Amino acid sequence: MSFLTPLYLLAGLAILAPVLAHLVRKRPREVMDFSSVIFMDPASPRLTNRNRIDQWLLLALRSLILLSLALAFARPYLKSLVQKETTGKPSRERILLIDTSASMRREGVWDQAVEKAKDYISKCNPEDTIAVYTLTDKIEALQSLDQARRGIVIQRQSLANKSIEGLGPTWYSSDLGKGMAQALELFKDEEREGDSPTLAEIAVVSDFQQGSSLETLGSTQWPANIPVIPLVCNPKSSGNASISIMPRATEGEQEVETDYERVLVRNSSKSRFDKFRLRWLDSEGQPVSNESIEVFVPAGQQQIVRMARPQGKAITATENSNATRRIADPSVPLMIELEGDQQPFDNRQYLYRGEKQFAQALCIDSNKRPSSESLWYFVTLVLFTQSGLEVDWQVTDPSDAFEEDPQGDRRWVVASSELERQWAEGLRPAIEKGLHLLWVLDKPAQGLGPQGVANDTALVESHDYSVFEKVIGEWFPDESLKISEADTKRFHML
Repeated sequence: MSFLTPLYLLAGLAILAPVLAHLVRKRPREVMDFSSVIFMDPASPRLTNRNRIDQWLLLALRSLILLSLALAFARPYLKSLVQKETTGKPSRERILLIDTSASMRREGVWDQAVEKAKDYISKCNPEDTIAVYTLTDKIEALQSLDQARRGIVIQRQSLANKSIEGLGPTWYSSDLGKGMAQALELFKDEEREGDSPTLAEIAVVSDFQQGSSLETLGSTQWPANIPVIPLVCNPKSSGNASISIMPRATEGEQEVETDYERVLVRNSSKSRFDKFRLRWLDSEGQPVSNESIEVFVPAGQQQIVRMARPQGKAITATENSNATRRIADPSVPLMIELEGDQQPFDNRQYLYRGEKQFAQALCIDSNKRPSSESLWYFVTLVLFTQSGLEVDWQVTDPSDAFEEDPQGDRRWVVASSELERQWAEGLRPAIEKGLHLLWVLDKPAQGLGPQGVANDTALVESHDYSVFEKVIGEWFPDESLKISEADTKRFHML
């Protein structure tokens, strides 16, 4: 017999307590003096009459209770039973992906997902490593592969079951191909040198909806020795219809209509319904009016519908006329609801067409570097501009004087390894208020001198980190963070 926590056996020494309780004679609480003994000296109680135990049964019961508690906390197990269960079966590393996207909210799907996940865990061998991850547009660990490897053999199945307790579907979309590719990378990242090759397996619990993309797998060469086990969850009623609001055309493409919205209605190939209705709701989910639009979409097809926005404030039609007309106010948050579908989880879309915002992105990099080596050349190619946000890129040299942002339009700052202390000091108040700064160390740390210029071989070998330490000292004055060149042979890319 062995123990998982043998130190708790020391608690068995507590059996001395009932033994002492039986041997020690307590002094009576109330003492009554008699006149015939008031002139005699008090004497301590003698224990000669209590050197033997009278209540053997009571003592044995008390001692047995304490020993049982100590033994229970020590968690005994029989090695022979564990060896008998694990002998003759090759161990396998398993990753269980549980789809928690919005489509898993369909009636009956999530109950099947939990049941299939627990059934898969129960069928695994006791010595198998079982990692559990959730799957949406990315994977997140409930019990990582490294944690599962470090777990005690007889506890692996129970820990995997415990990790999915309280789990439920989210409102995120799912990218099945991306999630499977990330799970495949986990086996490579967690690979330990010198270990013998281990069998691996990936199990996916999902409804495998049509909207889940598999494009990522097209560029991934899947190993032949890692099988994928699909655990399909079927809804009680097949078919589903969904809606999505189409983006507006830009001013350069065509005239922008502010009084109408384009809504794309999709109907799955297994749907039994083809007639639906669209209506407007306010931000609280209450109908704006009794009017609705009827839409006919056969199974497996889609259709774009123009919906007039609810009429809002009144304005004059022309400057020289007193006539007024009511227009749709784009700054009012609204919802569009699809009726006639038995799967309600994706039948509402939120809409907000507020005023376009303007933001500034700043790149701090030397303008003397050629385009092929400069950070600003590649950074400014990143398109941050969206339908409701216009982003203007600005580039400044690290040697220029620090410029504040009085308007507060600066949202992002991207700095190269040539970032100087004056800019680090000037940006610190904005960073503390929420400014995002990405510091790209695009040169080896030991190759930079006091002016951020590459030094000769002697200084490179001396590992001079003074420039980086000064910048870090501005942001972390307590010296809690240090920078050094990483010693790795693997390729890393952000």
